[in-house]
Amino acid sequence: MSDQHISGEPTCIPVTIRHYADYLRIRTQARPETTINGDQAELRLQVGDDTLLLVFGHREKHWSLRSGEVNSGGRIATFRCGELAQAASLLLARQALDKTQR
Repeated sequence: MSDQHISGEPTCIPVTIRHYADYLRIRTQARPETTINGDQAELRLQVGDDTLLLVFGHREKHWSLRSGEVNSGGRIATFRCGELAQAASLLLARQALDKTQR
């Protein structure tokens, strides 16, 4: 997992975000990049030309998923918290389609 900390200070990746990153890494065989800035974090996964972006927020000692989107060829599909599996499936289906068309 790639870590970037905008504040410049070393920070541990919160467990909640690490679990999402592990899930995505296992599903896609690609390593997500994590960026933490104060009480907001982003998990970005690049698969070919497509990008999955998850945005997390920190409130009352807990991190939670706030939003997610898949950007595929300039077209953006937005996902809610309970739809992460669909977002990952969309990313993987697009990747598989691209491979078969080559």
